[in-house]
Amino acid sequence: MKHFYLSFADETFLGATVVQGHDLVDAVRNAWDLGLNPGGQVLGGEVPEEMLTQPDIAICIGRLATAEELHALGAQSLKDMPEDKQREIEKVAERGCACCNGKIRGHVH
Repeated sequence: MKHFYLSFADETFLGATVVQGHDLVDAVRNAWDLGLNPGGQVLGGEVPEEMLTQPDIAICIGRLATAEELHALGAQSLKDMPEDKQREIEKVAERGCACCNGKIRGHVH
């Protein structure tokens, strides 16, 4: 299985986690099963193995990290990043609306 970084938000940031899954939908479902999915919109993508030890990724493994924890480690919100960095992330990340996130909870392949 792969590792996926999942960031959750509605009007505000709700938290971020790193969980395993075969694909993004599976990772979102696993986050629900583990109690790590607070709902809202989800932005996620696969985490390369070599990045799992980076402090702002490692703190998210198997738990829901707060904005304060992530910012203390130097992580930036997507909206606070330069536009070129935002575009780079948007190319590789997948986004799901709050409605779809909720539906994934009961998603069946």
